[in-house]
Amino acid sequence: SLPSIASPADGSVAAPSSRRLSAFGSASLLPGSSYFAPQLSRAPPLCLSLTRHEATLVHHYTEHLGKWLDCTDGAGLFTLVIPVLVKQCPILLNAVLAFAARHRQDNVTAEQAYQHCTNLLVQRLESENIVHDDALLCAIVILRFVEQLNGWFGISSA
Repeated sequence: SLPSIASPADGSVAAPSSRRLSAFGSASLLPGSSYFAPQLSRAPPLCLSLTRHEATLVHHYTEHLGKWLDCTDGAGLFTLVIPVLVKQCPILLNAVLAFAARHRQDNVTAEQAYQHCTNLLVQRLESENIVHDDALLCAIVILRFVEQLNGWFGISSA
């Protein structure tokens, strides 16, 4: 079973003990990696409730989209771990919702989730106590895929 994960109100993911969190039973989210470990906190666990539509989108992400992000990762972080963390991290939840909604061509939901996620990211990045936060890194990767599905490649055509 997965260890207990807590999330402060700012949307970061945290573990309740002094050891690094591992969904795989090792010292980090990625086996053998000291780089990918969440911020530590004694905050009570946060469990976001999902609507039926949100749960459907998270399921779609898990079944179809996480594999795209894990194409070079045998550990399956985006397929196995992120779907668990979305219920504890609003930033990740909205990134996943934006990605899945865009893929399913639900443009209204995708745009709302994308805007909410970027707002949460900006707030978190502007905080003075920002530390290395894996949830932020994963959300940024997912949002980049959303932008690619939108055709926002950041390349100006001359």
